[in-house]
Amino acid sequence: MKDILDFYYKFVELENVLRKGWLMRSVPVDRKESDADHTLQTILLANLIIRKNNIKEVSIEKVMEMLLIHEIGEIIIGDISMVEPDYEEKKKDEIKAVREILKLLDEKLVNYYFALWQEFDAQETNEAQFSYFIDKYDAVIKAKFYDDKLNKNEYFQEFYNHTLENLKKNNNKYLKYFNINI
Repeated sequence: MKDILDFYYKFVELENVLRKGWLMRSVPVDRKESDADHTLQTILLANLIIRKNNIKEVSIEKVMEMLLIHEIGEIIIGDISMVEPDYEEKKKDEIKAVREILKLLDEKLVNYYFALWQEFDAQETNEAQFSYFIDKYDAVIKAKFYDDKLNKNEYFQEFYNHTLENLKKNNNKYLKYFNINI
C-alpha cells in the first residue's frame, strides 16, 4: 500500500503545475488552471462526448485511464506547450519524468501505466486518438470560457485555429466532434 500512497502524493502535485498556455498569455484570472484541473476536465469531457454520441469504437475505461495519467511527467518538468521552441526536447524529458514517477509503483503497475502513457503519446489506437483529441479540445473550450468570462475576443480563435490545424495534420478521426458552437 505504501507504493500507492507514494504515487498518490506525487500525483497530487499536478495541482501545482500551472497550464503554460494561459501563463504565456497572461490571462487575467484570479485562479490559474492547473494540470490537475485540466486532467479532471478532460475526463469529464471525454465521458460526456462518448456517451452523448454513443461512440462504440473506444473503450471509455481506457480513455479515462489515459487522460488520468497523460500529464504525470509534467509534475517534474512543468507544463509543456506545443508552441515552445524547445518542445521536442521537453518531450524527451517528459519520458524520463514519467518513468521516474511511475517507479513509485510496483512493477506490474509501472508496466501497465507506462504502456498506456506511451499509447496515448503515439496516437495510433482509437482510444489514444480520442484522448489526444479531448486533450486539445479542452484547451479550446477553456479559451472560450476565458473569452466569455473576461468579455474578450482574444483567446478562443487562436486556440481553435491551432488545435484544428494540429488535429488535421495528425489525421485525427475524432475531428468530427470538434464543434465550435460550444
